[in-house]
Amino acid sequence: MKNKSLILFFLVFSFHLLFAQNDWQMITASDTVVNFGSVAAYEKHTRQVTLHNNSDKVVHILKAEFEEAVFSSDLNPLPMPPNSDLIFDIYFESDQNVNYTDFLHIEFDHGIHPLIIETSAQAYYSDSYYDATQNLWGAELKSALHNIIKGHTQKSYADLWTVLSDTDEDPNNPNNVILIYTGWSYPKSDHGGDPDQWNREHVWAKSHGDFDNDPPAGTDAHHIRPCDVSVNSKRGNLDFDNGGSLYTDPDGVTNCYYDSDSWEPRDEDKGDVARMMYYMVVRYEGEEGYDLELVDYTPSTTANDPVFGKKSTLYQWHWMDSVDNWERRRNDRIYNNWQHNRNPFIDHPEFADRLPSISGEPIPSDPEIVVSPLSVEMDTVEFNTTARYYLAIINTGVKDLTVSDIQSTNSQFTIDQTSMVLPPETYGYLEISFTSGETEGAYSTTIQITSNDPDEGYIEVPVSIQVAESISFVEPASVPYTMALLQNYPNPFNPVTTIRYALNKSGHVQLSVYDSAGRLNGRLVNQQQKAGQFSVLFDGRNLPSGVYFYQLKAAGFTQVKKMLLLK
Repeated sequence: MKNKSLILFFLVFSFHLLFAQNDWQMITASDTVVNFGSVAAYEKHTRQVTLHNNSDKVVHILKAEFEEAVFSSDLNPLPMPPNSDLIFDIYFESDQNVNYTDFLHIEFDHGIHPLIIETSAQAYYSDSYYDATQNLWGAELKSALHNIIKGHTQKSYADLWTVLSDTDEDPNNPNNVILIYTGWSYPKSDHGGDPDQWNREHVWAKSHGDFDNDPPAGTDAHHIRPCDVSVNSKRGNLDFDNGGSLYTDPDGVTNCYYDSDSWEPRDEDKGDVARMMYYMVVRYEGEEGYDLELVDYTPSTTANDPVFGKKSTLYQWHWMDSVDNWERRRNDRIYNNWQHNRNPFIDHPEFADRLPSISGEPIPSDPEIVVSPLSVEMDTVEFNTTARYYLAIINTGVKDLTVSDIQSTNSQFTIDQTSMVLPPETYGYLEISFTSGETEGAYSTTIQITSNDPDEGYIEVPVSIQVAESISFVEPASVPYTMALLQNYPNPFNPVTTIRYALNKSGHVQLSVYDSAGRLNGRLVNQQQKAGQFSVLFDGRNLPSGVYFYQLKAAGFTQVKKMLLLK
């Protein structure tokens, strides 16, 4: 290991290795189940957990990770001193109003079994308009959205001149409207049928469903936009897809492309187009005589069928050209001034990911196996000693995980079960045992796990152990694996708290405290320090209650954490 060259001294002592034994109390956590409860989406939420090293040995945290991105932690690979506590934060942040469960698996050295922290949260949208969509996916979500936005206030086709003059008004010129596909600004009054005027473009072309200019679909402002007459004519009823020839209008360059069966709008309109098409798919479900759907081919229809392409391209455009303030303003004006319904995919673009009929991506429907760790070192045992290790098997999927077969390739390593069934979002431990004889050396096996996970149905976990007649343990002065600034403890505090940090190399160190306004309250450390672990007391008896920030700067590393003084 690289850090071995930095060892300053050795502490030599003999002991019976408890690490390889069935000792579930070596490393414990204040909470092995963390439930954030019902929390707002689009916000970052924090919970604190304390790890306890209950042994008289230095234990290294090797890895700490979640499977999903909505949960994270600031727990990094670093050593835990003997009989010490380590406070870390778990974070949750999501843009979806759904329920989540994930597992933080923490791995250690010295053959200590992994620690699993089950973490859950129920995220909700603060806008009550979409309350009925809570934790829904697929057809259920589509039905809920349809029920929310259907029954809008209908306008006539003639009304659209007035409606579009409001919804598409040029932010820089209130006498003009902005045209779809080109971004050109035309006078509101200059509408009609001449090539240099603007007219009403059905983004979902009306022939794809044969609804003409009749309410509700034929006059729905959520997909009808002002457009240059000749550009509108060129687009016609083409599907949407990439490629083709650049279209140059008599009025100028459009940055649009076309071929015999598709139209590619300029980049600035691609996301807008996708979200208008998504609205139409959800809004029109057959009650008005046409059930609109997306397909993944072009041409989508030559017979007025209520379908439109190309689904996969629209999904790319949706995420490539994100929602901007122009779209939000337009959505608000349609809702407040005219139709009194909203486009859900402008308010919450992430809905697309929960609708296979829109994204083309399937909803997760399988078990999903996670094994922690992926390789095991059971450390060293003396002669005639039994060592045990507990391998974590987790089901992060949405169906039962059936582990149909578990085998050890070396009969000297035994396992406590040869199969198991784990319900969705649960985990269990597999006990691996090894009893040494009186022959020194390295021993190994492979744990073979077969399950019904369609992606990882077979997993091999290598396991190794060392056997020695007697054991002397040489423990180096601890050199951390990484730079780290740890959470102060206690927190909140009054008036004294401890700030700990770790350095993996020598350098000049500054540890500073700032108030919430960014004013420097003092430097706790400002000197050269060698690699190692450090703790500093911070006394806030002369400071008012409030939020304070402490910052570590060392050898190019900078990290800031927050603490709360409560008097």
